[in-house]
Amino acid sequence: MPCIVVGGVGGSFLPSGMNKSSNQTIPNSTLTQIINWTADTATFPGSSVSSNGLVAQRNASAATLAVEWSVQNSGFTAVTVEVDFRVNTVSLGAPFIQSFVVDGSSTQIRTASVAGIALAEGDVVTVWARGVSGGGTRTLQTGGWMRITQP
Repeated sequence: MPCIVVGGVGGSFLPSGMNKSSNQTIPNSTLTQIINWTADTATFPGSSVSSNGLVAQRNASAATLAVEWSVQNSGFTAVTVEVDFRVNTVSLGAPFIQSFVVDGSSTQIRTASVAGIALAEGDVVTVWARGVSGGGTRTLQTGGWMRITQP
């Protein structure tokens, strides 16, 4: 009986996702790994988390790495937060470091993303953050997410 195989060895790309499962304070100056994630297997079947990072399910030639967080700023002035994506603990470097501003005395949803990233099946993508300007305490709140997608 004939058999039809779709996709190459390892199969075609599969998106992955994880959700932030607890609040976390973002420190000033020092890049800190964002921790406490759970795999979002309801939206992205097969997703898994390793060492607080999202595991790539398949190879990707031009993946998009994205985060969305609700960020609380307890200070009276705006703060800037810098976001650094890492693959297998190695920073993607200056062209891919993103930043966003959170107004003073507010909680706002902020996103950061980078595109065109080559990933191999099993690579672990982590996200790191730090405050680079402004005072006050910056807190990532439970419920944010990180995703690996590909156009």
